[in-house]
Amino acid sequence: IFTSSPPRTAKLNVCVGYPFKKAATCHNLGHSHLVSGAFSDKNFAALRAADVELSIDKADATDLLKQLRNLAPICEGVLKDALCLDAFPSCRVEERTPCMMVCRNLQVCFQE
Repeated sequence: IFTSSPPRTAKLNVCVGYPFKKAATCHNLGHSHLVSGAFSDKNFAALRAADVELSIDKADATDLLKQLRNLAPICEGVLKDALCLDAFPSCRVEERTPCMMVCRNLQVCFQE
């Protein structure tokens, strides 16, 4: 979903800690995994965090999220988790479990 490119000087081949301060919305949902070195650039992290917050605000204004919320409370959280994982993906490509779980649960919510 998020297409902002990392800074040209970013060290994409290293992992850094989760940008807790810039990504407070996602961190408050429990996100704390290692991310790409691109997120050591505070402006890039802040841009992605703003993208997540804007997407959540847009979703809150739609009937879709209201329907998901009414369907099951977990569906709202799963949607927010999906947005956060998309904006701040795990540094290690082989760590697919969180994404697989979120995608599977989101599919269940949309099928209901």
